Amino acid sequence: MKHIIIDTNVIHLDYQFNKSRITALCSTCAALDHTIYIPDVVVDELVRQYKEDVVACVEQYNQALHKMQRRAVPITSAPIDADLLTANYEATIRARMATLGIRIIPYPKTDHKEMVARELCHRKPFLDSTKGYRDSLIWESIKEHCKTTPKTIEIVFLSENSDDFAEKSKKTFHQDLLVDCDKEGLDKDRLTLVTDVHEYINKEIIGKSKTLQELLSELQKSNGIGDIDVMQEVKDYIDDTTISNYITDDPYDECISYIPGFYENPEVTNIETTSINFESIHEISDDEIVIRCTVDIEAEIDVYIYHGDMALIDDNSQPYIFDYDWNEHYAAASDSATFKLQLNIVCDKELTKVLSIDDELLLVDFETGYHYEA
Repeated sequence: MKHIIIDTNVIHLDYQFNKSRITALCSTCAALDHTIYIPDVVVDELVRQYKEDVVACVEQYNQALHKMQRRAVPITSAPIDADLLTANYEATIRARMATLGIRIIPYPKTDHKEMVARELCHRKPFLDSTKGYRDSLIWESIKEHCKTTPKTIEIVFLSENSDDFAEKSKKTFHQDLLVDCDKEGLDKDRLTLVTDVHEYINKEIIGKSKTLQELLSELQKSNGIGDIDVMQEVKDYIDDTTISNYITDDPYDECISYIPGFYENPEVTNIETTSINFESIHEISDDEIVIRCTVDIEAEIDVYIYHGDMALIDDNSQPYIFDYDWNEHYAAASDSATFKLQLNIVCDKELTKVLSIDDELLLVDFETGYHYEA
């Protein structure tokens, strides 16, 4: 039995907890007799993040709507009230977590003096006097959970925030945190930090569930199973936004952008799914299966390059410049890239419908030679 504690970044802006990363994790953990926990501080962070994200989107929508109305565009839409959209979110998401079997770890009872001492000494998870308070509360929550659970239970913390919790190897907790365990009499061997969340969920959670080899063979031959045309479901899922999410910065997403730094304002102009490889099917609960596949996508991307950066680009890595003087400061250019994604597709066990799909980037190869691995 394991207690698996998840950080905000594991949720990946899945504000309704409906995508396959969360649903497959919860379903499979229940079957394996593991329990998922979220610190209450993470829930509050998620609620704040959701409200800020909605407010930003609503502001853009209302501004665009106002512009259209001023230009006498015949539309019937009305401005959206962000407060109304977010008013019930916390209650809704807490109810959703309960439905999925996710339990909440209460806020820690840590003394303020102890937190200040940690911050002043720059002990992890603190980075400096302005960053690390929330992460420190998460760490205190984990320690208190260790103290209140049987010593036979392994505790796994899933977080892609390796800078604040991990050693440079990203494989173990930072020494500052292990010292805390020694001081407080906690068995640090019970604690595991996972920063490669994608690999852990696939290998240690979904990978431990029952495999359905005959169903996989059928899918590989016909591209569909039961009433589901899986090949078409994948093609319908992949669109410009899927790729844009990996090459544009989002202020509310902690993921990095997989694109050369001097490429500004990238825009996907064309995509084509070139191959789909169905790898496995697992039974993750009495009602659900998950299909894992890898997908190769060719994408054409328009970008802008600052004139001053042009001289820094190696001759062999020059993109196609279709307008050097796009304006006084920038050139307009185009590049193409192959994106390899892994998809987890959750379906009902009766094989009548797809319940959710989630994607994870594996690597990107640009035609100009730039290569990125997630």
